[in-house]
Amino acid sequence: MNRKNSFSSRALRAGFTLVELIVVIGLMAMLATVSTGGYFAVQRGMAARGAVQDTASLVRFAMQTCLIDQVPTAVLFMNFRSDRANNGGDAYGRAIAIRMTGRISYVASGGQTAQGGTVSGGMLVDEFADWNQSFTHEAATGPRALSTRIYRMQSESELKSGIRKCSSLMYNWVGIASLDRFNAEYMIGAQTKVEDWCAAHGRTENQGTGEPFSTYKNGNAYRWGLPFHQSNDGLAVSGWKIGDAYGTQIAEFTLPKNYIFGTKAPQRTDTEPASPAALVFWPDKVTSSSDYEFSTQEITISQLNDIEGKDISTVGKVNRESLKDEP
Repeated sequence: MNRKNSFSSRALRAGFTLVELIVVIGLMAMLATVSTGGYFAVQRGMAARGAVQDTASLVRFAMQTCLIDQVPTAVLFMNFRSDRANNGGDAYGRAIAIRMTGRISYVASGGQTAQGGTVSGGMLVDEFADWNQSFTHEAATGPRALSTRIYRMQSESELKSGIRKCSSLMYNWVGIASLDRFNAEYMIGAQTKVEDWCAAHGRTENQGTGEPFSTYKNGNAYRWGLPFHQSNDGLAVSGWKIGDAYGTQIAEFTLPKNYIFGTKAPQRTDTEPASPAALVFWPDKVTSSSDYEFSTQEITISQLNDIEGKDISTVGKVNRESLKDEP
């Protein structure tokens, strides 16, 4: 009997008291809280560093493209909301790098699709571009049809005015633009006036039809062109002129959730220009082949700490020093 009592006493002494269990659980909870907070702090730090590094990489890429290709390039900065209602939704910053591609050689008021349909919203033509090979011939209209954006690169001030004031949304397919025979002196194979062509070739009427020379066709009345998209939110057809330099996108990225460019929270779902709205690079401003020191502005990257954007903290900056190549 004494042995049993002795055994039971030892068994009881081998366990933990309630106080000891509470202390251990409290310590575990405290460690979990500290480690979780540290994890999220590290995560936020990585997101901030990644945002700064990605921005610097995109700007450096645009600068290198300008240096190597000897054409103007630019990086446009903008912000937007995922939900417009009550300034709700997450905020995002977006950067788009563009490169000058060519010049507009004709602005058509209309034309037709490759299948014979009517295009009435206007078209842009670059007779030296390979749009016929770069874009599909299958026409698809409507607000949800695939699109591409063409940027007018005529001036630095225009590029800094925002994406809606320096670009047009185009359909992602080519159509056949009709040329005005009296105003096509800038097109290869077309004449200033049909009368001039006829006079140069000793023709006074269209052979075989007896039509007067004013209606004579020289066979060069059509070019491949990009039609304006139904949902175009930028420059209309009247905003483009013959000889305008245009560019296309070469790279793009979006900042993590609630990271923006500049220090002002966006209010709309469509893009708002950041400050600065663009960095523009011109070939004649390259100082040397190994150290291209453009006079750039600082690009500030901020984080929204609340949904309204009243509490904003700067997480990093991209400036002239950070854009230099690493040795």
